[in-house]
Amino acid sequence: MPDDTTVIAQRFSAILTSRPCRRLDYWVGGMHVTGAGLATIARAITIGGKNGKGIGIKIAKISSGAEAGYDPATNEILIPGRDWASSDRFQRLALVHEGIHALRDLQGRSVTWNGKAYRPLSMTDEATAYLGGCLFDIYWQEECLGSVSENPLWLMQRKAAIHAVAYKVARDHANRTSGSAITLDELLLMNRTYRKSKRLVGVPVNSRFDNDGIPMPAGKRR
Repeated sequence: MPDDTTVIAQRFSAILTSRPCRRLDYWVGGMHVTGAGLATIARAITIGGKNGKGIGIKIAKISSGAEAGYDPATNEILIPGRDWASSDRFQRLALVHEGIHALRDLQGRSVTWNGKAYRPLSMTDEATAYLGGCLFDIYWQEECLGSVSENPLWLMQRKAAIHAVAYKVARDHANRTSGSAITLDELLLMNRTYRKSKRLVGVPVNSRFDNDGIPMPAGKRR
């Protein structure tokens, strides 16, 4: 019988390789998010942090009060309980959010943009992840509900303004050609919104995450 971690890893992998996730293909500030990239994260999760490789799962209290978290130092996804993301819609999109943070970590310290090494600010990494979670939910609505809500229940239950802004940007972006970048105005709006919300709780906003890569077995990274 599989242990809890294996069951959770299988659940997370299924979400990150689902049809709505496979449709993700967008650019934000030098970061390219694709379904193929998140499939690599799904494989890293199934490896499970064994022998110092892949991505581990840790059940722990999230000190920031967030739904979940990703720690680039330990290559672990932090969740509040074993049943997290098993049925709750917002938790599933939050997993995609954390998967995108893991994807950024997989790329190491810098990304390549316009032929140059580029290290985005943490708030741009957050904008990328918020947008991806919202796009995932929009694609899920199209697949499962047949239409996209302007104000879904999960969004009405959120207090942070960044969710509403990211969802609006995602609704606009969902109508663009796959592989497109969001506009500079959209990125600046999300960054301003994120900066304001974090300033209220005293969190540095002009910082960068300590992305240092994720060790993967030979032949598993692409």
